[in-house]
Amino acid sequence: FPSKQVNHHSNLMFSALCFSKDPCFEMDESRSFSEMLAPIIAMFEVSDSSGLLTQELQDLIASGENASFQRIATMVRGGMMTPGLLQEMTACSSQPLTFALKSAEMFHTMAKKFPLKATEYHMASAWFKDFCRDFLGVAPMHLLAKGNVLDYPTIKLAVLMAVKIDSKGLVASNHFQELMDEIWTVSPDPQKAMEQLLTGSDRSIWTHSPMVRHYTNVASYCCLTLLQFYTTH
Repeated sequence: FPSKQVNHHSNLMFSALCFSKDPCFEMDESRSFSEMLAPIIAMFEVSDSSGLLTQELQDLIASGENASFQRIATMVRGGMMTPGLLQEMTACSSQPLTFALKSAEMFHTMAKKFPLKATEYHMASAWFKDFCRDFLGVAPMHLLAKGNVLDYPTIKLAVLMAVKIDSKGLVASNHFQELMDEIWTVSPDPQKAMEQLLTGSDRSIWTHSPMVRHYTNVASYCCLTLLQFYTTH
């Protein structure tokens, strides 16, 4: 999570507290992940007579970014889930950018459907968009490559959300732009482009920068428009 990498003072204080209490402290957890979550799920079952919340929590924990955000929106609308819960789970997701983008889209849509709570939902959507921007702003490139965070589905979703919900901070980040430059010039496969970006080896091919290609495309579009206008008259 970005704040844990930025706030080094808190990390040092936490480490000093742990190792001063017991320098030989070790974690020996023999239970499985599902067994550890069972008491948490059981705590919600007491107040969840319909069982919908318990089922949705299990789906959210098991599926993560692949969970049904339409059903999650229903839970949030009914007050059974809060934006804070999804914010806490973002850092625990295997694909935090995908999870954050889908959450931002969900709250953006809810703000349009329910105007009375539009301010609250817009604030929640803005938090997830800021998370994506800050995540790529502080995450080292080699960790992004190791976790395969910027895979093709995530890149596609980021580009779509930049237009749909105005989440342009992610696609405007330096890491994202560098990766897209490699995808345009080296390989359409994000994983190979990331490897090329990490190795930094010289390429023997001559290519244009993304800015030059952008202006070239604009110029060609203008030429085609003028040509069509001239031929129609």
